[in-house]
This record gives sequence, C-alpha cells and structure tokens, in this order.
Amino acid sequence: MYAPSASRSPTDAAERLFALSLDPLCLVDRDGRLVRVNPAFARLLGWSGDDLAGRPTLDLVHPDDRAPTRAAAALCARGVAPASLENRVRCRDGSYRWLSWRASAPDDEGRVYAAGRDVTARRQADDDLRRQALTFAMMHEAVI
Repeated sequence: MYAPSASRSPTDAAERLFALSLDPLCLVDRDGRLVRVNPAFARLLGWSGDDLAGRPTLDLVHPDDRAPTRAAAALCARGVAPASLENRVRCRDGSYRWLSWRASAPDDEGRVYAAGRDVTARRQADDDLRRQALTFAMMHEAVI
C-alpha cells in the first residue's frame, strides 16, 4: 500500500501528476482562456505552453465543433461538469486531432480543470467502418 511522504505537500504531488500525465491536461479561466497546459497537451498539438497561455480555447476548436464546445462551457459556468465532450482541436501544423474531454465544475476562482484523451485513431476507424458499410450497401443494391 502507498503511504504518502510527510515531506511532500499535496501541491507538489499535483504538480508532478500534471507534468507526468500522458494525456492532455489544462486549466481554463472564467473567460475561456487557457491558463496552463501540461507537456502532453503541448506535445500532442505541437504548440509550446507559452504559445497557448492566454489563448481562447475556442481558437483551437474546429469551427464545426464550436457550438457543442460552447454548450459544454456554459454548463461548466453554471457549476455543472458536463459528462464528456469530443471535439477536434487544431495542431500547430493546421491539422486536427479528436480529443475526448472531461472537465470539472469551476473552482472558487472560476477556473475549470480539464483532462483530454486523444481519440483520433478511434474516430478514424469508426469513419472507415461507416464508409465500408456504405460501400457494401451500395454494391449490394447494384447487384440486386
């Protein structure tokens, strides 16, 4: 069983987890601007933490995904943490990655903590299966 060290504060532990996470983590202020991102967030999207600091989160969201992202942000602003959200986030090279997000309700300062997971491969596989099913259905109708 793990016993925490008396010499480490909870803040130190949180900082270590933030830095070590393999998944993108971020802190967003009440105005929807990125306050901080972890190294995994920056690495996945190709931006540096400095490039992202202060940037509105919606600037990175694909235009087709902005409405559901705004709706999730509105829930957060009312103190309700949305169950989840998937949206496309722009990489530095202009490409997009699909991320699945979980977010907290705002803290006392109105900040929201969010954790993402890259689901691009799953989304592409789902799209490939849909295309194959459509092709098969069209071929079947053509034979009939």
